[in-house]
Amino acid sequence: MPRPPLATRAIRAAVRRTLPLLSLALAVLAAAVLARPAAAQPSDGTVTAITAQEINAYAQRLGLTPTQRVAIDPIHDAYKAEFDQLRAQLIDPFMVRQRELNMGGPAVTREAVEEMLEQQTRINGRVAQLDNRFFDQMAPLLSGPQQAMLPRVRLARERVRLQANQMMMAFGGAPADISGMFARARIRLTPEQLVRVDELLIPYEQRLTRRLGEFSELTNGMMLKMVTMMEDAGLLGMTQEEMMADPERMQAVMETVQQAFAEVGRESGEKASEIRELNLTTYRRLLEVL
Repeated sequence: MPRPPLATRAIRAAVRRTLPLLSLALAVLAAAVLARPAAAQPSDGTVTAITAQEINAYAQRLGLTPTQRVAIDPIHDAYKAEFDQLRAQLIDPFMVRQRELNMGGPAVTREAVEEMLEQQTRINGRVAQLDNRFFDQMAPLLSGPQQAMLPRVRLARERVRLQANQMMMAFGGAPADISGMFARARIRLTPEQLVRVDELLIPYEQRLTRRLGEFSELTNGMMLKMVTMMEDAGLLGMTQEEMMADPERMQAVMETVQQAFAEVGRESGEKASEIRELNLTTYRRLLEVL
């Protein structure tokens, strides 16, 4: 059988590199369900519960005694058991569906993306409920000053969940969290420095959490917008095999995907720029204080 013309082969090669963008609407959704993978686990979008490492960081921020830290372990064990049930009921089936779509299964459709977004929202809500219950059960173990710090720990966990939305990575990147990076340095500060630093970090943490939530919602909406653009262009509802068999259609797919990403990328870039400016301003003010 004669080989296809060089131009056709070039288009096919380019589209092979572009095809993953078609399934990105589904691929990143499964990776965006609130919890960052533990370091010892593969970064494949698998959702994990609050880890022992995170709890140790919370203990440091709250100033827990060794006795308090040990008392949290049974609460954490019960939390992990509930999370395992959530994984079996919702998260694992969600991941299986995503892998099927990524491996050349059913064609990407707007309906499929909407379904994944709905499932993502449901899982996000369930994980937030488990996290909040964990902190609620931990609160009676804390002293008055420690309980005053607990809302900031809750916000820190919320930011971890929001930053795990890998659609941020597709549309501008998950911004840094100065407060999280600064937590370990707290033990080296004088009481006077701590007061001045917290005067900056407390409002910063509130604004950053709010803006990350807005960014997450924006990126979810932009993914649906991108898929809508492709649907309007008549480029959805085909399998990868069907696209590979039609070089002209493949070229149209490639151009539309690039146009869609450019358009939605501008919107996300503006929001990411706002957060970077917040980080830069806060960082400079912290340097002045220290």
